[in-house]
Amino acid sequence: MARIFNIYNNNKPLTLKHNNLVTFTRFSTEDRFILSGSSDNTASVWDMKGTLLQKLQGHTNDVTDGALDERAIRYSPVRWMGQLGPGSFKIVRMFQLLGHTGSVTYLDIDPSRKYLVSAGADHTLRLWDLENNREAHMIGPWCPECSIRDVINNEEVLGITNSNQAFLYKKFIPKVIYFVGHNSPIKWAGVLNDHIVTTAENETRFWYKMAN
Repeated sequence: MARIFNIYNNNKPLTLKHNNLVTFTRFSTEDRFILSGSSDNTASVWDMKGTLLQKLQGHTNDVTDGALDERAIRYSPVRWMGQLGPGSFKIVRMFQLLGHTGSVTYLDIDPSRKYLVSAGADHTLRLWDLENNREAHMIGPWCPECSIRDVINNEEVLGITNSNQAFLYKKFIPKVIYFVGHNSPIKWAGVLNDHIVTTAENETRFWYKMAN
């Protein structure tokens, strides 16, 4: 199970129950719904009172990550699309985006809602065209255990690797810019105005993200 706490009051936390290990939870883009996934091969959509709105079945393995916005739901490997309304959720169609040859470890929808970015255990990062339900671009295989940290805008994706590097993927060029300098694994990466911020064991570094 997963528990959702409200830091502004002492009310009892919400409990989201699955039949096995909960692998992730995410809030919707406007914080009206919660998406959770599990190693019971299902994903679930909840309202903010902890009421189960829809259980999504169809995967044959763990549901490892997902993304939820106010108009659609998609989770890895992208299988479902639904419509969200005030306090309701309804599946309207199902589709799959096929390409990864291993587990999908991370995904997110870009702010335009036209593209989805995914990273996988096959050491690739893939950009998907959601309007045409197809793969638009792939980089790799090159990135063992790479993980996405932020879909910054409609053009850029920030990630880190297990080799002490951060990278900025410019989707439509396409181009990858590396930020090299840490001597230990990067624990966190984010964006502050025009800079990339990375933290490792004993240091924080600021990088100008427009640099080549």
